[in-house]
Amino acid sequence: MIVAGHQPQYMPYLGFFNKISKADVFVFVDNIQFTRKTWQQRTLIKSDNKPVYLTIPVKKHGKFDQLINEVEIIDDGWRKKHWKSIALSYGKTPYFHLYKDALEDFYNKEWLLLNDFCSALVSYLIDAIGIKFKNIYTSSQLNVTGKKTDLLLDICRKTGCDTYLSGSGSKAYVEEEKFKEAGLNHIFNEYMPMTYSQYGEPFIEGMAIIDVMFMYGPKTIDVIKGC
Repeated sequence: MIVAGHQPQYMPYLGFFNKISKADVFVFVDNIQFTRKTWQQRTLIKSDNKPVYLTIPVKKHGKFDQLINEVEIIDDGWRKKHWKSIALSYGKTPYFHLYKDALEDFYNKEWLLLNDFCSALVSYLIDAIGIKFKNIYTSSQLNVTGKKTDLLLDICRKTGCDTYLSGSGSKAYVEEEKFKEAGLNHIFNEYMPMTYSQYGEPFIEGMAIIDVMFMYGPKTIDVIKGC
C-alpha cells in the first residue's frame, strides 16, 4: 500500500490533492516544527482577476518553537473576512452553491488551534472532491518520530504501508538508500501544473483547490487526476 504525508495546510492548491489522490493512506504530519508565513497558515484565492492571500493570524510572541498541533489562532475577525472574500470572489461561479453551506460552517465556528481548523477543512475537501482512502491519520496519533527520511520511514512502519509517496519538492533531502535498507519503497509524485477553466482572466497558477471546485463541481476529481 502507498502512504502519503503532508503538513496540514490552509486550503491547499491542486498539486497537494493530486499527490494524495494517488495514495491508499494519508497522514497529516502535525507533530513537527511550525513554520510561519507558509501555506500552513495561508492560502491564495483569485479576486478581481488577481491573486490574494488569505492568512490566518496566529499567536507568535514567545512561541517561535511550536509544533504545528500547538499553534493557537488569534480570533481577530479573520473568519468573517476570509469567508466574505471567498463569497465575493466566487459567488457567481457555476458550483459555488454546491459547497457554500458546508464551507461557510467552517468559518462560522470558533477554532482555537490552527491544526484543528486546517485538518478538518482539508478532510472535508478530500471527501467533497471524492478522493478515497483506506485510512487518514495524524502523525501525533501514530506517535511518528524522526526527521526528514527517518520520519517518512516511521510513517510507513506505523501505517503498515510498503511505499511512501513524496512530492517532488522533497528530492533535496530524501535518502532513498535508507528505504532500500529498510525493505521499503519510495516514489516521487511527478505533478505537472496545468491550466483549467478558471473564473476570469488571466489564468493564475497556484490558487486554492476551491478555485477548481467552484468551476468543476463533481468533475474536480477528473482535473486532479489529469495533472
